[in-house]
Amino acid sequence: MIYIGDKKTKKCYLGDDSISRVYLGDELLFAKMSRLPAGYTEVEYISNPNLTCISAIPFANTTNRVEIDMKLGEDSASGNIAGAYFFEYWYATSGRHTRGSSNNRIYYNATEKQILVCGGRSTTSTSASWSREIPAPDGKFHVVLDYAKTLFQITTDTTTESQVTSGPGTYKMYSPSLFAAYQYSQTRYTAGGSTTTTNTPKFGVCNFYLYSYRVYESSADLTGNLIYDLVPCISPDKKVGLYDVINNKFYGSYVTTTDFVAGPVA
Repeated sequence: MIYIGDKKTKKCYLGDDSISRVYLGDELLFAKMSRLPAGYTEVEYISNPNLTCISAIPFANTTNRVEIDMKLGEDSASGNIAGAYFFEYWYATSGRHTRGSSNNRIYYNATEKQILVCGGRSTTSTSASWSREIPAPDGKFHVVLDYAKTLFQITTDTTTESQVTSGPGTYKMYSPSLFAAYQYSQTRYTAGGSTTTTNTPKFGVCNFYLYSYRVYESSADLTGNLIYDLVPCISPDKKVGLYDVINNKFYGSYVTTTDFVAGPVA
C-alpha cells in the first residue's frame, strides 16, 4: 500500500485514466479498494457469446427506472437485451383471439440496426403492444427506460430520446431476464380444448457487452434511490456474472453448464 504521510492512497491515475494496480517489479504497491466482497473480482464488462442469460433480474416498471451501460459487438444478432412478455391465445367459434398480453422488454433489431422498447398490456381480444425505436450506436452507450417519465433514452456523444406511451401494466407479468426475455405463453387450439403452455426465461438471446446495470426508484417528477447496482464480476468459484452491491446478491448464468465471458479486470 502507498502512503502519503499517514494516509492510505485510495486512487491512482495515469493522466485522466484510473489505475487499479501498481507494481514495482513483482511487488504489488497499490490495489484499488474493491466494492465487492472478498473473493469476488470486478471486471470491466461481461459478454454473452455462449448465448445464456440471467433470469429473475430487476427491471423497469411503473415505479422503477432501469439504466444500462452496454455495447453491441460486430457479431451481435437480433435478440432481447432484457425484459419479459406474456401471451395468452384462445380459439373461440369466431377464430383465434388474444385473450391477454403483457410486454415489457428492450430488444435489438440487427437488420434495422435499432434498439426498441416494446411494451403495453391487454386483457381483451385486442393486443395493446407498442414499440419505440432508436438507431443503435456503434460504440458504448447508456440506455434509460423510465415509464414514470415516459422516457426511453440512449446517450452517446449525442443524446437521442423517444417517448414511450405508458407503463407495462401488471397483467400476468413474469420475472424479466437479462441477455434474453422471459417468455410465458398459453395457447388453446380448439374452443374447448386443452391448453399448451410454453415457459422459458431464455427466449430471443442476445450477445453484447454489459458494463453496468442499475435500477432506481422513479416517479413522474423524481428519480429516487438506487435500489439495485449490478457490477460485472467473477465469483470466488470462478463463475462470471453480476454482483448487486446494494442487496449483496450474485446473479449468474441461468444455464449452469454455460457461462458468460469476463472482460479485463477493472
